[in-house]
Amino acid sequence: MESEIKAAQSITKSGLGAARVLRCTYRTYTKYAKMYGLFEAHKNNGGKGVPKPYGPDVGIWAISKILNGDFPNYCIYKIKYKLFKAGIKEEKCELCGYNEKRLSDGKTPLLINWLDGNSKNHKLENIQILCYNCYHNNVGQFVGRKAWVKFD
Repeated sequence: MESEIKAAQSITKSGLGAARVLRCTYRTYTKYAKMYGLFEAHKNNGGKGVPKPYGPDVGIWAISKILNGDFPNYCIYKIKYKLFKAGIKEEKCELCGYNEKRLSDGKTPLLINWLDGNSKNHKLENIQILCYNCYHNNVGQFVGRKAWVKFD
C-alpha cells in the first residue's frame, strides 16, 4: 500500500489526484497517507491546492471569443465585468468621465450602449460604456421593463 501511494504521488500534483489514481476516496487516501507519513510531503502550494487558471480571457467564455462574436447571447452585465477586469475598457463613462462607486456595493453604475443598436453585436467598436445620465440624455429613455426608445 505504501508503494502504491508513493507511485500515485509521483505522477500527480495533489492529494485528490493521487486518490483518483488509486481509485479510492480522498478520505481513504488521506488516512493511509498520514499513516505512512506521506501526506505532508505531497501537499502542494503551502497546502492551498493546485492553482487554477482564472481570468477574463481564460476558459470557454473568454472575452476575446465574446468580442469576436462567438457568443451573441452572452449576458450583458458579464460582458461589462469582463471588459473591466481585462482592462479593455476603463470603469468610467466614456462621455463625461463619471467613475464614482456606490457605497452599497462598491460598483460604478454604468451601462453598455450598443452604437449600432444591436445588442447581439459584441464587437469592441460597437460597445460604449456610459453612465445613466449620459445614456438617458444621448441614447434614449427607459419606457418599459426592457425597452429603450431613442428620441430625435
